[in-house]
Amino acid sequence: AEIVQSISRKVLSSVHNAFSRKEGCKKEYVQERMRVKGAQIWDWLQQGATVLVCGSVSMAQEVEVTLAAIVQKYHPFRKTVFQAAEYVNTMRARGRLREDAFGVTSHFNTNMDNVKSQTIAFQCWLGLLKYAVAHLDKSQKVGKTN
Repeated sequence: AEIVQSISRKVLSSVHNAFSRKEGCKKEYVQERMRVKGAQIWDWLQQGATVLVCGSVSMAQEVEVTLAAIVQKYHPFRKTVFQAAEYVNTMRARGRLREDAFGVTSHFNTNMDNVKSQTIAFQCWLGLLKYAVAHLDKSQKVGKTN
């Protein structure tokens, strides 16, 4: 109901769901859908879109990696993995990437929002590092001849 109201008040322009574990729904991962819609997502980002990610921490991490891959593919100047990661982190700092992720636990009595955002940012960097290594491995394999 809240989402429908947000669309009718034009707070949200559109909502795109993907469910990998919801019974009765086609199994679909967010990052797969993002890859298919990469050009459209890039267009939305250029128009100032805010990305809202809701779900598990591991899913949020994969979404950030995929978002960085989209930036790397479509941005005219940010062609390295690290430049794309910087773009995604700037989106977060400016409030254009917002996450409501579950699965982060802490035993500290500190500001949990800060712990959560630092943890997700760290996991994003780990994910981007994995992406960078996988990307390098693929490009090295392509060039090999035996």
